[in-house]
Amino acid sequence: MPGKKVNILIVGAGRGGQALIEMLHESEMVNILGIVDVNAEAPGVALAKKLGIATGSDYKEFLKENRIDEIINVTGSEKVQEELAKREI
Repeated sequence: MPGKKVNILIVGAGRGGQALIEMLHESEMVNILGIVDVNAEAPGVALAKKLGIATGSDYKEFLKENRIDEIINVTGSEKVQEELAKREI
């Protein structure tokens, strides 16, 4: 019997976020609950929409509705990383 999937949120929908979606969207171990980026035109946002993955501009909106096990920050921003480190999942 397969184990429970890990629910993830990807923060950053540039090339790194897009690559993660491509690698993980069919995973038997990972469930991508959403992808977040302030740029609605980011390549990862377009891919997520095509695959039926929720998108948004603020990660906090996902914390309200879903059970996130892990947040993956691919923005490269120290400020974003510091904010995420303070989060409550």
